[in-house]
Amino acid sequence: MSKYTYEEKLKACEDYFSGTRSASKIARDFGLSKLSGAMDIWFKLYQEHGPTALLHTGKNATYTKQFKIQAVLDFVSGKGSLHDVAENIKSYQQIPCESG
Repeated sequence: MSKYTYEEKLKACEDYFSGTRSASKIARDFGLSKLSGAMDIWFKLYQEHGPTALLHTGKNATYTKQFKIQAVLDFVSGKGSLHDVAENIKSYQQIPCESG
């Protein structure tokens, strides 16, 4: 189960995209480190797929071994940031590598 409700994530995204609250302010309000990446994932999902993308599905996403290996290889070889290579992954924890 997600630590934050759909309504909390939705409000954070709406506030961010409307300019009501900055990402730093939202992070402070949620007790998150801006570096955690959680809000970036919310913002990206909201922007690319709409509000319903923030809903908890009740199951974990699964990715093929080849997909994960390719994401790691792309990151390690410098083809992009972790955010770039994990574009279609809901959580950075799904990628088994360090980002710094």
